[in-house]
Amino acid sequence: MAQDDLIDSCRSSYRLQTHHVIPRRDGGDNTPTNLATLCWYHHHIAIHRKGHRIDPHTPPHRRRLLPPRTWTGYRHPTNVEYLNPIQQQERAYQNFLD
Repeated sequence: MAQDDLIDSCRSSYRLQTHHVIPRRDGGDNTPTNLATLCWYHHHIAIHRKGHRIDPHTPPHRRRLLPPRTWTGYRHPTNVEYLNPIQQQERAYQNFLD
């Protein structure tokens, strides 16, 4: 797994582990597209202890966590645009030129 496959905004490289985006019990498989690299904290504390889930609709380089299903009233943002690092750099350069 590459460092780019981490949870969005997590820069930790402490005890990296893989986790299924869609759990195997729910029909997920062991393919690379269904695996995400997580630091120890996000894997064991955020997901397994607190019940957060990985948003399967986010790209591998910008995986986001969804809150536990028990959190009522949460609405996932629908206007989020995900850019890979090259696209981010191009956008920043274009903003600089403008």
